[in-house]
Amino acid sequence: MARRQMELEGYALTLKMTDLALRIRQAVNTHPLISKYFRVATPEEMIPAEFRPSGLKDYGPPHGTWAQTAEAWDEDEFALDPTRLTVICGAAGFDGTQFKGMLAERFDIQINKTSRNSILVQTNINNTHSDAALLIKALADLSREIEARLTYKAPPASRPSPTG
Repeated sequence: MARRQMELEGYALTLKMTDLALRIRQAVNTHPLISKYFRVATPEEMIPAEFRPSGLKDYGPPHGTWAQTAEAWDEDEFALDPTRLTVICGAAGFDGTQFKGMLAERFDIQINKTSRNSILVQTNINNTHSDAALLIKALADLSREIEARLTYKAPPASRPSPTG
């Protein structure tokens, strides 16, 4: 059954999964609050320029088209799988293991791979827009909590007054 499904629907399912990953990448990296504490690493950050002669900086608009990405995959010595998102969490004050545990316990998001300051989010053909929305909501909620904690710890002169 699985082979038949992939024969009939594999290309569309793979495109859907990749599109979802690109949307997550863009949502995290362009969100004004989330991007202060979390970000998805780009090919430019992960692959030294000498191994990226194409100059590809990131996937999707405004960084490039699919044609440019395909050309980069042909030219470059290394490429990143766009369906694997390295989410950097160090600026939020978490290490990868803490962040993984928090996502699992509080948001029921399962992560398999961590590093010192990141987690690896992997999209697959079973993921939905709801799954992506849950991840974005979790990152937004955590970012708001960090903001509140930093505001509360700010020196008294810089804290907003309760009346205004």
